[in-house]
Amino acid sequence: MGPVLEKVAGGNAAKLCEFAALVSDPGSTRQPVHPDTNYRRDRCVVTTFVALQDVESDMGPTVFIPGSHTARAHLAFKEANEVGGPALAAPNCVATLRTGDVSMFDSRLLHCGGGNSSNKRRVLFYFSFEVSGKENPNSGFSSIRDELRGTLTLQDLRNQPIVETVS
Repeated sequence: MGPVLEKVAGGNAAKLCEFAALVSDPGSTRQPVHPDTNYRRDRCVVTTFVALQDVESDMGPTVFIPGSHTARAHLAFKEANEVGGPALAAPNCVATLRTGDVSMFDSRLLHCGGGNSSNKRRVLFYFSFEVSGKENPNSGFSSIRDELRGTLTLQDLRNQPIVETVS
């Protein structure tokens, strides 16, 4: 995944800006359709969801609306005062995933977590990188510990051992 992140996030200097888990319990309702970052001319954040278990269609998988990262799509979304109606009527992709599968997306893309009608909790590990040289408008309140905010790059994480040995 490192080479793909390096390519889409502008190199090894891309900064880690989110690091958390997204949890949807049984009975959770669908999220409103939303972008994680309001429209910017250029991509500024790339987010990756990692399935920690198989995500089946009744568990509320993420719905992505391809092509909705554009100025025109964001304007139409805002003008319609969207919470899911027309946006979800557009062609979309539902991210039913297997354990370990990932969904990587531009944070400007319109998406939402579906309602969880199963009897299983859905958990996605997620992390985001700020694109090198681009301003992240959410940098002050993204989901990462304050002491780590702006301190770790893709290169830093590549240089970390996966498993440390304890003597």
